Amino acid sequence: MMIVLRVRPGDPDDPSIPPRFNHTLVHPLSPTEVRVDVDPVALIGAGASSHASSSKRHPTFTFDTVLGEASTQVDLYDATAKDTVDEFLKGHNVTFLA
Repeated sequence: MMIVLRVRPGDPDDPSIPPRFNHTLVHPLSPTEVRVDVDPVALIGAGASSHASSSKRHPTFTFDTVLGEASTQVDLYDATAKDTVDEFLKGHNVTFLA
C-alpha cells in the first residue's frame, strides 16, 4: 500500500474549512515529508498551555510521496495510479482506495 499526500493551495474564504483549521499550515519539506505549523495563539485559544512544546506546534509526518501545491493532476496520476492502471490493462486485478 502506498500513502500519498497532496497539499493543495489554501483558500481562507473556503466555507468547508472549519475556523479552527484556519491557523494550520502544511509545508512540504521533501518529496516524502511535511511539517505542520500551528499558530501558537490558536493553540492557547484551544485550551493548550502557553508553553506548548515545539514538537506539538511543528510536528513532521512522513508519507511515501508528498505532492506540493504546484502539483498537477498528471503528477497525482503518475504518483498514484499510472503503474496500477498499466497492471490492470495487462489483466491483473487491482484495487484503488481513496
